[in-house]
Formats: sequence, structure tokens, C-alpha cells
Amino acid sequence: MNEAHHVAMAFDFGRKYIGTAIGQKLTGTSQPLTTIGVRNAQPDWQTIERLIEKWRPDVLIVGLPLNLDGTKQLMTRLARRFAGELETRFQRRVVMVDERLTTVAARAALKDADPGQRDRNKRDKHFIHQAAAQLILEAWLNEKRHDKGP
Repeated sequence: MNEAHHVAMAFDFGRKYIGTAIGQKLTGTSQPLTTIGVRNAQPDWQTIERLIEKWRPDVLIVGLPLNLDGTKQLMTRLARRFAGELETRFQRRVVMVDERLTTVAARAALKDADPGQRDRNKRDKHFIHQAAAQLILEAWLNEKRHDKGP
């Protein structure tokens, strides 16, 4: 496959929800996909498998949660474990991308889209995770624009 056409799927890992987004290197575009539930500390692997089968990504991008000063936190370890499980289960290359402030940016984007809205409903909470995954993916795509690697 031509490296310029790489399809990438991103994950914003969380203890309750995992946001997903899809994009491609050639156009540098991305879009949010869906939010996947996590129950009893286990992601819905069947849903993840269906998404991977449908979109056939060449690379999986997982947000790496760090403290603002760059130090690790509990979610850092959990996200790395999730990334390792993705790689093992689906035999795809997994790349971790610094996700500092992506959820904050996603919330701000949602608020800007409808500034009069005061109450956040379940749909909005799911969108925040998808938007965060899209921001993670866009960070990776922007980085790839400046290099020639996959």
C-alpha cells in the first residue's frame, strides 16, 4: 500500500468511555466516529473489532495522557496497557500521541458550537470523547505532514 494513503484510527482512552476518530494521511483529514463503552475496566472489544474490520486502519493512534508538566499519571499506565492490548489483538502498529488538553479543547469546541446550552446531555458527553480522539488524530496527522514516514 502506498504510505501516503495510510488510514489511521485514533482512540481517546478513558475509564468509562473511549472516543474514536478516523482519518487518512493523504488528505490530512479526520472525522469523529463513535464512543465505546468501558465496563468493569474492560473496553467493548467486539465494537472495537467491528470498527477495525470496517475501516481497516493501517495504524492505530492512542492518546497518551500526561500531567501538564509532562509527568506520568495513573491514566498514562492504563492508556499504555490499552495500546498494548490493541497491538496484540489486532496486529496493527500502535502509536501513542501526547493528548494533553485535548478533552479541554473538545469541551470548548462543543460550547462554542452551542454557547447557549447550559446542560450537557449524554450525547454531548459522548461527542467530547469523539472530538478528543479527532484532536489526537489531527496532532498525529500534522506531525506526519512534516516527515516522510508512515
